[in-house]
Amino acid sequence: MSSGPNYYREVQWNGSFARVPNLHYSVGRLDHIYNIDFDKFSVFELKSMIQYDLRIENVNYMYYCILGEKLEDHIKFLVNDVDTNAIVELFKKGIPVELFIEHDEKYVRFK
Repeated sequence: MSSGPNYYREVQWNGSFARVPNLHYSVGRLDHIYNIDFDKFSVFELKSMIQYDLRIENVNYMYYCILGEKLEDHIKFLVNDVDTNAIVELFKKGIPVELFIEHDEKYVRFK
């Protein structure tokens, strides 16, 4: 599957996870990563997109969850290419996935 303007994902960042009343990501920003090439999608590629498209230089952790699922029950760490392959399979089935980023704020270069 090739890249194109229709292949993008929402990324939530510059926020934090809170547990009251349920696990959620709060006070963050929502941005988009465009032109994802599913054939090359990997943890390395995703971190590059985050660094260059969103201008975040220090990503501590990445997570994903199917849109609409309860985070506390279904959030998963995104740590290796097995995880990115799982995300690609969800994308191909038309299942929306939310990506969440935890990072050190001092390394964010606001646009």
